[in-house]
Amino acid sequence: MSQLIEETLGFFEVDAVKKVIRTTAKSGCCYHDFTTYRVEGNAPVAIAKHIEALTTDGTKMEITDERLVNGKWRSKTRYETAPR
Repeated sequence: MSQLIEETLGFFEVDAVKKVIRTTAKSGCCYHDFTTYRVEGNAPVAIAKHIEALTTDGTKMEITDERLVNGKWRSKTRYETAPR
């Protein structure tokens, strides 16, 4: 669990009902990563990610949702107008 704190913003949220842990990480102003983990054998295993990143031209947000399905990552990406 210490690694979760070192690689993120230093905190994680525990959802006891869904039995998951959520973390938030960022790089600069324009990249945010929200990861959901379940605990298996006392170790966190990533099961979902939501990533928001500003495109290089600064006009759009690239939003990617990833989920672990049957041991394989599935990904969907969409673009939205960037906030001003």
